[in-house]
Amino acid sequence: MNKFIDFSNFSKLYEENEGDVEATLRAAAEQYIRDKGNDKHLEDKVDLVIKSASSVAHMEDPSTKIKKALRELNFDSKLMDEVRDATVKYLVPGGGKASGFDVFWSTLKDLLLKLAESDNSSYQTIVSGILNRSVELDLSEGIEAGKMDIFEAIRSQLKVSGSRVDNFLKDVYNLNVKIGNNPSGKGEYLLILFVKDSVKSSDVKIGDTEYEIKTTNNAAIGESLGSKLTYISELRDIFERGNTTLDYEKFTFGKVDFSKKWAPIFVAFTVSNPELGLEFLKYQYKFFMQEKPEDDLTFMELISNFKDSEGVEKLAEIYDHLVRVYVKKALPSHKSMLIFEEKKSGPSGKFTVFEHDAIDDAVSFSGSNTKSVVKIVLPKSSATMRPEIGSINNLEETEE
Repeated sequence: MNKFIDFSNFSKLYEENEGDVEATLRAAAEQYIRDKGNDKHLEDKVDLVIKSASSVAHMEDPSTKIKKALRELNFDSKLMDEVRDATVKYLVPGGGKASGFDVFWSTLKDLLLKLAESDNSSYQTIVSGILNRSVELDLSEGIEAGKMDIFEAIRSQLKVSGSRVDNFLKDVYNLNVKIGNNPSGKGEYLLILFVKDSVKSSDVKIGDTEYEIKTTNNAAIGESLGSKLTYISELRDIFERGNTTLDYEKFTFGKVDFSKKWAPIFVAFTVSNPELGLEFLKYQYKFFMQEKPEDDLTFMELISNFKDSEGVEKLAEIYDHLVRVYVKKALPSHKSMLIFEEKKSGPSGKFTVFEHDAIDDAVSFSGSNTKSVVKIVLPKSSATMRPEIGSINNLEETEE
């Protein structure tokens, strides 16, 4: 069939459906697909034709709609069935039908169609990459940020390139359709579709290892902690008992100006009110950890040393310890964390990964001078008040 409009019985179908363009198009599409000899997922295919045609032509002009819909029908339906069946296995381990999958598949298929129309050779390579999933990543313990790039790994190992491929990979990276009961974040589908031995789990499982996937775009860690208003009120009350006003909104506990703004004020407050300074730090610990600070002997020793000899660096050490303990608690012991870097222009593709046992070396507070691959920001005004990923760093680039 060169053109969908050339169906010899189109007029008959049009009459049988009493001039209903959509019903005629649906009947013609169904016949065309059956004639092609591949009617698997027939209703999905017919729905896709209707959706596609409706988006590019007026309903009042059936001939135009049909011509536009032809590009969907000429899409290799057998190959797409294979890709769809493969993605079901990747995303719904154990089989069955998961809510949200049809939405995901429709979106992914649209992206593949767009790539096929603009760069068919790359489209064929990408589809083969999804079916074969041969891409391997260096996920060794303690990998530094910048040493691996998910986009470059896919391009180089599949031997594909070009702006259209780049756009496709970024679009897949940004997909966040929820499938089943597990929400999906940025980067997860890119891993699952291309990386060897990867499947959907609570986040992503690659081989025998579970990875919690995060980004540096204010990605919060752990569960909701409590009321921002209560948190600020408690901190202000401590300062007021020391005859000092805490203008909380002017300060930050996690940005680069920590040592210039917040730390000097808190150090001065602790010099004048040593017990209240310790109470302030204990409350912060209790709020973030949801546990008594007295049970953490290292923390208690750090704040005791700070009381005896106040200083910005010692305060930063306290927060270093606090964020490390928090991440240890938030990340299950059997999991690793994989963090993608995002910039204002979008995802860079760079990532870092660390295991639970490597948290002490991998993580530090964003306001400290401690060199680590991952910097953690303590929140000031987020709805959940959870600490967030601030940045990932290539340590070689930060060495003096």
